[in-house]
Amino acid sequence: MIHEITVNSDASKKSDLWNDLLYEMDQMNEKGKTIFNTGISRTKTRVHCGSIEIEISGPTPYLVGKGIGGLDNEQRTITSNSLSASFNIYWQEIGVAYLAGDMDQIGLDDLLRHEPDLTSSILVFPHHGGKTNDADLKQFVETICDQINPHTIIFSIGRNKFQNPRPEIVSAIKNKIKDVRISCTQLSKHCMKDIEFRGYSHLVDVFSRGREDYCCCSGSFIISLGKNVEYFPELAHHQQFIKSATISPLCL
Repeated sequence: MIHEITVNSDASKKSDLWNDLLYEMDQMNEKGKTIFNTGISRTKTRVHCGSIEIEISGPTPYLVGKGIGGLDNEQRTITSNSLSASFNIYWQEIGVAYLAGDMDQIGLDDLLRHEPDLTSSILVFPHHGGKTNDADLKQFVETICDQINPHTIIFSIGRNKFQNPRPEIVSAIKNKIKDVRISCTQLSKHCMKDIEFRGYSHLVDVFSRGREDYCCCSGSFIISLGKNVEYFPELAHHQQFIKSATISPLCL
């Protein structure tokens, strides 16, 4: 049972799904079943979940106060992507992962005004590796890579949606960080237009969306926290799969 839900308001969303979600959350809040809040912004307060700590890094209160459709201090139009929530995940005071959500150039620029320490081992790349607003993709990649300094970058993608990650983003990452591990949850059509295999041996034994349709690449990515931090699927097994299952892999 989910105890509490917090979202940012978004007048730009016109779908029935968004309307129904807000309505149902409001009803559950009225009945005392789930606490429903609106308004996520940067805070230095960490939420403790066992040995894990979660910190909201963005958006800044400045951008949230301006709202969607407003103008930032450079007169750029703020969108829902600018207000996308991003999080630092810590374990034993170590930055384990940075979840960037749909952060765009406006959100990133405004966050960096606060000079945050965003260093993390893993970066879940913004916007599924797609283009946002009118950002200079190379500059955006270099800036966020400088701030996170990750050794692993994950693209959470759907194989049949938007054809992410964009090849120019992956290329910019590889040029910026040597020996970085790049991992897509599903197999990009840039790497393999048509799926020609019917089996996996590298995936971890948890749910991975697309497994039943043989659309996975890394599938679900697992971080094992202990005396030694381990990452699954194991790099060697994952790369062996990529080399055997793809024709033009972006990540290698």
